[in-house]
Amino acid sequence: MKRALIKACRTSGEGRGKRRRRISWIVVRHRSAQRVAAAGIAAVALLGGCTARTPASPPDITTTRTITHTVPAPSPPPTTAINLGPTRSADGDCPFIDTQTAADLEGNRIGRVVVLSQRGKPVGCQFHFDTNWGPPRMTMQILAKTFHTETDAYNAMVHAGGPNAIGVRNLIPGVDAVLYQTTFYEPDGDQDWACAFAKGVRMVTVKTDQSVSSGYQDARNVAAAIAPKF
Repeated sequence: MKRALIKACRTSGEGRGKRRRRISWIVVRHRSAQRVAAAGIAAVALLGGCTARTPASPPDITTTRTITHTVPAPSPPPTTAINLGPTRSADGDCPFIDTQTAADLEGNRIGRVVVLSQRGKPVGCQFHFDTNWGPPRMTMQILAKTFHTETDAYNAMVHAGGPNAIGVRNLIPGVDAVLYQTTFYEPDGDQDWACAFAKGVRMVTVKTDQSVSSGYQDARNVAAAIAPKF
């Protein structure tokens, strides 16, 4: 089309020179526009090339760190004693200590004695004050509990007296015990002395109605006397 326009201008008469120049200008103008457009495209391409060569900023990196603290487990409570069924009671002689020795060691006159049994086997005794010398009351009790293991029985003994218990090493050879004050004879409140010892899978507790400061010795003496029987 460009060549056709130029050729038409050359074959036209002289009187149309202005038009030829105008057409030529238009053609030149069209070519200039092409050059401008081409330059613009080149510039865009160059800009695009420069943009492509510019390194991108590194992405943000978030680091998460988990810190684990190990908390020691609390000491488990002592294992519950084995349930041997109902406890039966009957008057009789205590198989662990005779009445007179019990009276001498505990420090009270004893009248009635009750034997406690489970599954037909004695597990304890209750000693009552001699009513000829005062109102009836229980003056001492012996009670054994059986556990699954020796460790369970020993731990139960340690926990029996609470934080104020007094440890006794070798109540008899190889048998440890604790002395503590507890509630037994109601008028004494929580001041009555008791002694608990562990032997094998059994924990045996001796409770007395002795609340005087030397009463712990009475509970300990009785416990030491009966320990060989378990």
